[in-house]
Amino acid sequence: TDAPRLAVSELSAGRSSSKPGALLAGAHDDEARADLDMRFSSITGVVSTEEKVRFERMIFRATRGNCYVRFAPIKQPITDPETGSLIEKCVFIVFFKSLSIETKLKKICDAFFAHRYSLPDMDDAPAVDRMLTENAQELVDSRTVLLKNQDTRFRLCQMLAQHTERWTWIVLREKAVY
Repeated sequence: TDAPRLAVSELSAGRSSSKPGALLAGAHDDEARADLDMRFSSITGVVSTEEKVRFERMIFRATRGNCYVRFAPIKQPITDPETGSLIEKCVFIVFFKSLSIETKLKKICDAFFAHRYSLPDMDDAPAVDRMLTENAQELVDSRTVLLKNQDTRFRLCQMLAQHTERWTWIVLREKAVY
């Protein structure tokens, strides 16, 4: 019953084909495209807890309410790399539909110094598993580097401590001469 309408829509769109099953393939393409149209894109990241309310309000105003924002607090404070102080942060995820909203969201994240993270499509199980194993490996590598750094600093301090008394006497003699 829908075949005449499909044929007219295929011809009017300029996608006509000489293959006999082209109309059925076009119908499947339309279904796949409709499925992709129903999907939401997302941006995830971390923002300061102090900025959470302003961040959410800015997203709402910039996108005119055309996105869905969720937050979850991070239990442990995170050290700020610039100041070295501990800061409470929360994780956010924003769901949206259009590319123009995506560019606005990226600009807002940059303005609030929010660190963005990329997530694979949750329907792609191998990509999710790959990302989880990569993150676990990065944690192991970071822990190894941290432990080696601590060990090196400890050995350096021990070496310097052995010479401290001698250096003190040298400095005192130099001061006494002048």
